Amino acid sequence: GVPENLYFIGTMNDIDRSIDSFDMALRRRFFWKKCECNYDVIANHYQNLTSADFIDCCRNLNNHISGASDNGLNLGSSYELGHSYFMSSDKKFTAASKNEMWENHIQPLIREYLRALDTETEIKTKLQEAKKIFMPK
Repeated sequence: GVPENLYFIGTMNDIDRSIDSFDMALRRRFFWKKCECNYDVIANHYQNLTSADFIDCCRNLNNHISGASDNGLNLGSSYELGHSYFMSSDKKFTAASKNEMWENHIQPLIREYLRALDTETEIKTKLQEAKKIFMPK
């Protein structure tokens, strides 16, 4: 048998529509808990983060993605980025680590979100807007 103190924890991305029937089957059979970006986890991750500026950039970007801010992407809260996207493996926050987050993780994901909705020109414009929010001068 299975011990009573054994828990199975699985994660699913709510926006993956290619497995709708599987998703519905799991929702019927298991407890479902939505996990959102925890900005306190980001703040606690970095040993040298002394101001709330970076956390504000993360929150503003998620608001832009979901459409909670004016002129946002209006994709909905399911498209917001989780806190792991805003945390580098190095516990020291630097401009280089923020740039690496954008270039290698955040920008490609947002591009993928927009790929089915917009033309390449529109995507480039929207990515530039999102980058200004995440990486203000």
